[in-house]
Parts: sequence; C-alpha cells; structure tokens
Amino acid sequence: MSYNYNFFKAGRLWQAGLETGADVANLASLDRKLWTALVAPVASLRFDKRTLELLDTDKDGFIRQQEVLDAIDFLSKRLSSLDALFAGERTETLQLDLLNKETPEGKNLATLANLIVENAGKKGAKEITLAEINAIEATFKRFADAQAFVDWAEAGKAVKTRINEENYPVFAAIEAKVDEFFPATAEGALVAEAPDAVLDLAANLNPAYAASVAKFVNESAKAVLGRDLGGKLSRADWEAAKAAFAPYKAWLAAKPEGVAGSVEDFKKDLASPLAKKSLSLSDQGVRTGAAELEKVVLFTKNLGEFLKNFVNQAKLYDGSNEAVYRVGTLYIDARECTLCFDVSDEGAHSALAAKSRCCLLYAKLVRGAATRTICAVVTAGDVADLYAGRNGLFIDRDGLDWAATVSKVVEAQISLREAFWAPWKKIFNTVGEQLKKFIGSKGDAATAAITEKVETPPAAPSKADGAALASSVAALSVGIGMAGAALAGLIGAIAGLPAKDVALGLLAMVLIVSLPSVILTWFNLRNRDIGAILNAGGWAVNRPLRFSLKLARKFTLTSKPCCCKCIIVAVLFAIAIASIAALCYLHCHGCCAPAA
Repeated sequence: MSYNYNFFKAGRLWQAGLETGADVANLASLDRKLWTALVAPVASLRFDKRTLELLDTDKDGFIRQQEVLDAIDFLSKRLSSLDALFAGERTETLQLDLLNKETPEGKNLATLANLIVENAGKKGAKEITLAEINAIEATFKRFADAQAFVDWAEAGKAVKTRINEENYPVFAAIEAKVDEFFPATAEGALVAEAPDAVLDLAANLNPAYAASVAKFVNESAKAVLGRDLGGKLSRADWEAAKAAFAPYKAWLAAKPEGVAGSVEDFKKDLASPLAKKSLSLSDQGVRTGAAELEKVVLFTKNLGEFLKNFVNQAKLYDGSNEAVYRVGTLYIDARECTLCFDVSDEGAHSALAAKSRCCLLYAKLVRGAATRTICAVVTAGDVADLYAGRNGLFIDRDGLDWAATVSKVVEAQISLREAFWAPWKKIFNTVGEQLKKFIGSKGDAATAAITEKVETPPAAPSKADGAALASSVAALSVGIGMAGAALAGLIGAIAGLPAKDVALGLLAMVLIVSLPSVILTWFNLRNRDIGAILNAGGWAVNRPLRFSLKLARKFTLTSKPCCCKCIIVAVLFAIAIASIAALCYLHCHGCCAPAA
C-alpha cells in the first residue's frame, strides 16, 4: 500500500479513515482485504436512487468494489480535488472552479458549464445546479430538433414537387391493396405467375376502393408517368409509378418526429448566439457532457457518504443511525429498535442471520395495500417478553408508520442484566415445577380417595386404615421436621457469624450462582456480528462488524435502566435484604434467649 491511511478502531476492528480527497483518490491502492464490504445490493439501500443507478454501471442490481473504484476514477479526471466529497453541505450544486481545466474531460465540462449558466441567464455565475444541468438537455434537444427539421426541409427541395405533393396521397391510399393484386413473383421461378395481369377499371372492383384506384389510374399515374393508361394498370406501370414516388416517400418518412413549426421560425432560433454555441459543441464531443455533469454533481454530493458505508463502516459506529442499510425504527415492548433491515425472504435470511449471535425479530409490516418484511436487532431488555404474534409500530426513514406483527424470533442473549437473573429464574422455575408436580400428585390422590369414599358404602375404619393414616401423618411430620431442621441449621450457622460475614457469605452465594452466566454472556455479546445479517441480505461483507455493549444501548433504546446499572442495583438489593433478615434474626434470638 503506497498511501498511508489514518486508521481508526471501531468494533474491535481497525478501519481505513476517509476524511480527505487524497484518501478517496488512493483507494485503489488500499488492500482489498481492508475494505469492510465488497458488494452491496441496490434494492435494500436507503440512499439516493439516482446515485445508485449511476454507480451500478452494469445494471445487475449490485454495486461492486470495482464499480466504486470506477466512480472515483471518473471524478478524479474531472475535478481538480476530491476534497469536495467531504467539504460543506451536501447539495446538488457544483462549484465551477472545481472542474479540472488541465484534463480533456474536465476542460470539456467547463466549456459546457459556461454554456449552462448562460442558458440559465446567469452568465458569469460561479456555480451550477442539477436543475440547470437538466434544463440544458431540453435546450440541446430544442436546437438539435430545429437543426434536424431545417436539414430535412432543405433535403426535400429536390423531391418536393407539385406533382408529388398532389398525387402522392392518392398513391399512398391504395399502395397496400394494389400490391396485393400484383404479388411479387417467386425468385428463380421458371414461369412467372400471371405475368400479364392487368388491373382493369371496368372490372368488378370493390366499391370501397374503386374511386381511389380510378383517381390514381386516370390522374395520378398519368401525371407521374406522362401518358394516359386507358383505364388499365399493368404490373410494369405500377412498378414505374412506385419508383417515381420512392424518393418523395423516403423523404417524408425521414421527417423528425415530434417537431412542429415552420422552417422560418426554426432558422431564427438557430441564428441566436446560444444556439450557435450549443451546436458547435457537437464537434468537440461534449454535447453528451450534460449526463457527465449530472454524475459529477451527484457523486460529489453522495459518494463520500456511500464510501463510509462500504469501504469502512463509519456510519454504523458513529451512533448517527444513518447507515445506508438501516430502513427505520421498530417500537415494541417499551423498546425502540433502531437497527432494522429490509428482508425479501424471511426463511433464507433468518438461517444465515442467526450466525450473527444477535437476538432478531422478524416482523410483517402493513400499510394499506403495501406489505414488507423487516429484521430488527434487539440489544436491550429481555427476550422472554418477545414472541411471534406480538404487535408493534414501525416508522420508516420517510416518516411513514406501518403496522408491525412479529412473525419470528431468533433468540439470543441480549444483556448482562438478563444473564445475571437467568440462573435464578431457572432455579425458581425448577422448584416451581417440582412443587406443582408434588401438589398435583397429592391433589390427584386426594380426589381419588374422596371419589372412592363417595362411591363405596361407608364402613367402619379398620386398624390397617388407621395405621396407614398414622404413617402418612408421620411421614409428613418427618418431612416438615427435616426441612425445619435444615432451615434451623442454616439459621444457626448464620446466627453464629458476625453480620459482616453473613453479608459476605450471601454475596459470595449470589456471585457463585450468577457470575459464570454473566461472564459467558459478556463474551458472547462482544462477539455479536452485524456482518452476518448483511450477508443474509445479499451483501458481501469482508470483515466482522462487531459492536460494543455501549453501542448496543444506542441500537435499542429502552425505558428501563441500562444492564450494568440493573445488575449493580440487583446485587445491592439482594445483599441488603439478606443482611436485614440476618440482623433481625440475631436481634430476636438475642432477646428471646434464656438468661445465663
């Protein structure tokens, strides 16, 4: 790499900085392995559509790395500096002093630009707008059409005679039908079919054509051929008449389409200084330069922004939410998910996007008769609160609102707060399930016993029944006693410790349960990769696009406290409750203990 780039680090990834025109001009020398993207699909990009059309030179629906380099080369040959890509406001205006007068391409555009400002009535202006460039196209067309009409009219002087003008319309009206009467003879035939066929006006002609044919034979053909045909038209006379009208017919067919006016008016327009300059540019090869000027204006305005979404991912990591693939914001479950992508095939997309290790929501959007599908990255809150069928609201980047319904959830760890509580939830769920099973089994047994008693005639209880009942009561008592003994032992153990040791012990227990989950989740969260989501959407992402926990809080905004604060508060709350309980017990134990 011959050019020294200033690299910046974002998402644990060193990326080439693009801040000056020199950075852009030397991109061809940047190792392709250092580009964050190699291919981008046009359809899913939230960007100026006309600029994307101009970048996609092969019109295959994808912008490739070489097409980006070609656009930079195009600008480099026409601008004196590429600093304009990052300077000032992004408007559809071109400063004329940016055009490079030292290259043939830039010089031709400068000549054309001067004509454009003159055409706009701003002679001497230092800038031109895209609207003025588009207006010169209409001016070029007007003068070109006028010149074409005048040239056509001049060419017609040789064939535009009174005989042709008066008789050609009669000939044109019957040409097709008479050709049917005189079909072409087969090439190479030994005997020509009906070589002496003659169209006789005295024959039984179709009334729809009789008058027109008679007028042609008796008047038009006579005028063109210079002799009376005697009411009959032979093949030879018909071919001779067609040959006579051929030059005039060809001239009429060459008339410029969509041009109306008189030759005199067109000649007056062409005599203006602006018209003369416009037409003279055709010899310099820059009359098509209006299209090039449009590219220069749009590339100068938009290319720098596109490069920061392609060569590097500055627009992803600066927190502005202006990445070209971000299509809007999903509001759901008191969350604002700002990182949303367009999706064409939910099944295929989710299969690949799952490799991102991100929690993903797929939602069907409806606005009137329009429908679409998006994928939203969720980076805050709890995944348990998200499920298929849940409704939300999506606001696209044009400000339009869409009804959103979750169609699929790709579950993944979202936050450290969720990781902290996950083991406890599992423990509580397990205990709850066991308790439900125990209560359910006892309830079923009791119900069966009652049913049996109702259906069976009452009998005096036997000694065996009494023994069984006594045994059940004893077993329950033993169980309660064991639980009480265990609890008493735990309390006794705690009671023998200082309050400080009790608090530290409880804290150690909390950390032993939750800390492994938090640590593992921390590593997983740091390895989340947006590049996998983009690849699922048709991008060729060249490098992993990871994001920090801090940036994750910008991708999903929530009304709840941030994850780290929640964990700290939860730990302190648990310690406080445990400490208060232990101290209360110690206080009561001390008051109730017998005097020595």
